Amino acid sequence: MFDKGLLIATTLITGITTASALAADKPVLGYETFGSGSEKVIVLHDWMGDSSNYASVKQWLDSNQFTYAFAEVRGYGKSKTISGEYTTDEVAGDVFKLADHLGWQKYHLVGHSMNGMAGFKAVMLDWQDQKRIKSFVAVTPVTPDGYPASDDDKAFLMATMTDDNMAVAAFGALTGGKLNVTWATKKPHILGQPLTQMLLKVIMTCG
Repeated sequence: MFDKGLLIATTLITGITTASALAADKPVLGYETFGSGSEKVIVLHDWMGDSSNYASVKQWLDSNQFTYAFAEVRGYGKSKTISGEYTTDEVAGDVFKLADHLGWQKYHLVGHSMNGMAGFKAVMLDWQDQKRIKSFVAVTPVTPDGYPASDDDKAFLMATMTDDNMAVAAFGALTGGKLNVTWATKKPHILGQPLTQMLLKVIMTCG
């Protein structure tokens, strides 16, 4: 089974490197690395943001023991120009390609929210063959067995992809109205449509 262990938080900070997505037949996701340790970690962001969501966390990471690659999936941040099918299988495949690109034979995986669900798929596929993923941390993930929704829910999610006002309403609802309008208005300009499309595909499959 997975190796067991805890990430020991420290305030040690090392250099940061970034790389935009590569334009090729097999694109590599854009990413930013942090740390210089021998243990490797690929970190995926959530539906509502990009890798910048983790900026405030880095000061607490052990950058001597671990090297982190904060990746951005297709349609987001440094990978915004990469189109695709926007499925969990595709995200999993992109994780594997990124690990190959980085030369990481073994690594840990972190997935948040929608990409928590994609992380489950990556683990399932990896452990059928390669077994390169040493551990997986799913942070408030979408359930891997699907996301059933009503017709009204589906219509609402579809609208968030084309209507900024609906997107603002969605972000407000997802945070329980705890954050202000400025935050909710900014979010649609940070993220793209792909993870919403992924969610809709999962919903259609379950529905």
